[in-house]
Amino acid sequence: MSGVTLLRSLNLRGCRRITDEGVLAVCNLPALTLLDLSLCREITDVAVAAVSGMTALTSLNLFNCVKITNDGVLTLSSLPALNHLNLRARNKVTAAGVQALRSTTTAPSLRILPYDQ
Repeated sequence: MSGVTLLRSLNLRGCRRITDEGVLAVCNLPALTLLDLSLCREITDVAVAAVSGMTALTSLNLFNCVKITNDGVLTLSSLPALNHLNLRARNKVTAAGVQALRSTTTAPSLRILPYDQ
């Protein structure tokens, strides 16, 4: 199991039964740069806040994560390497939430979909 700490990419797309607890279990992967949680409809801001501690993360897909709000997205401002964030489709994130993230982020080249086309 020691090799799993070297995992760089994890695709959980469509795992509709994964919860915040499941996301918390993968947040201790220090080399992870890409995390796809799209269509994981049970995750909430708790999971997003946990992801905010994954400092190597460069790409996060939250497409159609319907329970994510502005508060959760704002916690991602501490990710210095994040350059791609997908917030497309139904969620509770507003333009004001995206603007708050932009104004506090430590990531210099963050691209947020669908806001940056």
